[in-house]
Amino acid sequence: FGGDGPSDTPISVVLNPENGTATVNQNGTPEDPTDDTIEYTPATDFFGTDEFTYQICDADGDCDTAIVTIDIQNQDDQPMAVDDLVALDEDTTTTIEVLINDSFGGDGPSDTPISVVLNPENGTATVNQNGTPEDPTDDTIEYTPTTDFFGTDEFTYQICDADGDCDTAIVTINVTTTNGLTGNLNLIKEGVYLDVNKDCIIGPGDVIEYKFIVENNGELDIENIMIEDPLPGLEIYGDPINLEAGEKDEFSFTAKYIITESDVLAKQVINQAKALGVDTTGNIICDLSDDPSNLENIDPDEDGDPEDPTIVVLKDQEGIIIYESFSPNGDGTNDEFVIKRLKKYPKNHLQIFNRWGVKVFDKDQYEQNGVERFKGFSDGRVTIERGKYLPVGTYYYMLNYIDETGNSQISSGQVYLVR
Repeated sequence: FGGDGPSDTPISVVLNPENGTATVNQNGTPEDPTDDTIEYTPATDFFGTDEFTYQICDADGDCDTAIVTIDIQNQDDQPMAVDDLVALDEDTTTTIEVLINDSFGGDGPSDTPISVVLNPENGTATVNQNGTPEDPTDDTIEYTPTTDFFGTDEFTYQICDADGDCDTAIVTINVTTTNGLTGNLNLIKEGVYLDVNKDCIIGPGDVIEYKFIVENNGELDIENIMIEDPLPGLEIYGDPINLEAGEKDEFSFTAKYIITESDVLAKQVINQAKALGVDTTGNIICDLSDDPSNLENIDPDEDGDPEDPTIVVLKDQEGIIIYESFSPNGDGTNDEFVIKRLKKYPKNHLQIFNRWGVKVFDKDQYEQNGVERFKGFSDGRVTIERGKYLPVGTYYYMLNYIDETGNSQISSGQVYLVR
């Protein structure tokens, strides 16, 4: 920082990387840049060279920039096979599109078919290569239960990528008897994002709350219904329930998930729950959850109820919000002039004038940590005494800030002060 010493503002990224994100970590000391670091995260599946430019300033306001060059090494991507659930009548054959919810990853598929690595106990599972033995992406598996068998069966299949990395998944099959009534569940899962700290910025520590609707739309009563969800860190609340045929439950099960840094970078959280119960004939009844806002309406078990993963999009709203009035009367409500989402833009300058054009407030880095908001007092920089209560009336603000693209933005208008 030179002989003048460091400034009392953080270092900054002045030119963002093209293939990732670079974020300044102030380490809890926004007025001391000497312990600042920069966290870099490459874009998903990117490897190669990336760079960004950062700036430091001294106590006199002199600044200098430097370029950070990052060499991202190619990593071995992994395929992902996801469990499936299928329903069919006894003494029938079904074709299962097991790859519909799987991924071969960034390395792409192998040139060999998918395979059944653990056969079902009560039937046969055969891979159909669809005439393309070197292209597994169109492979399906045909399952036929043993004659007269009904109940629950399962088998395990495997997919591999071009590097030879493999993953397995389990297919659960509900084989229902055609000689009697059947049980069926329909599970709906909805997620709602909650801005815990009310800063209008999506970040780690914010929460997604999930609501589950369970319906018994079969012909048999179902008991001991539970909800399972593989999302790490998700907490499910609710005890097992019983549902008569045709009965629906909307209040017994909820879940809470705390958003992580990786979720913010991915800009979404995707997961799928499962409802499990036992009908009055002893059959295990299972249903994967559906997101009612997802219009793809995938129905892998062909029970007439869609089963789409629930997707909660994590995208910050655009722009800032400037409230047109505030009431600094000491009641603890609306006592300060608030500009929502300005915290995202630390390079800003706010000026406030009275109706005669006299400046009554002047502040850099407004809405940043440690910077005091306008509370209806003059800051004493011109003709009005510092700390003096300003009278009720209309004031005029001018805000200059640098947005996320590095462009300068100006916002101006009026704010009404009441007491």
